[in-house]
Amino acid sequence: MKIAFFYENKEFTAECNMMTARETVSINGTVVCEKRNFFNFTSLHRFRYEGKQYELNLKLRLLQGLVNAMLLKDGQTVYEQDFTMRGKAVTVKKVIMPKWSYIFITLCIIIPFVSLGGAIPALLGIGGACVCATISRKSTIPTPFKIILCTLITIISWFLFLILITLLRSAKKA
Repeated sequence: MKIAFFYENKEFTAECNMMTARETVSINGTVVCEKRNFFNFTSLHRFRYEGKQYELNLKLRLLQGLVNAMLLKDGQTVYEQDFTMRGKAVTVKKVIMPKWSYIFITLCIIIPFVSLGGAIPALLGIGGACVCATISRKSTIPTPFKIILCTLITIISWFLFLILITLLRSAKKA
């Protein structure tokens, strides 16, 4: 696996041989750090180049099929990028959950606590919370519509919970 990126008109390259576990870091073709890294999902390469102290952190995220490369110069992060296993740079958009969504998530999560347990109330509460969390992070849906959808999901979760309670109470009387 080989990843390459440019910073300050210098080409940084990290090559990792999975068979020999050898990792080589080079700048503009000059090897600046080389080591073996057996059975580890992270590696740290410290080196000096042109009087500056650099660190290159490589993190293997196996489930996503990505390698994260973070370059530090004199202790400050100056470059960070995710790469595929084949070395192609990818853009991973970090989506922050909006603060308003926590209201709906909390209203759904308390369903199992109000019911004092049970698999079905837990499924209703956690399912409603997950759907609200997913909807709130969708960038393709306008925010007012996301709020309406989360309101509907929360109401449906509570409505189904109340139906469950009513059915259980009527079954006890019979």
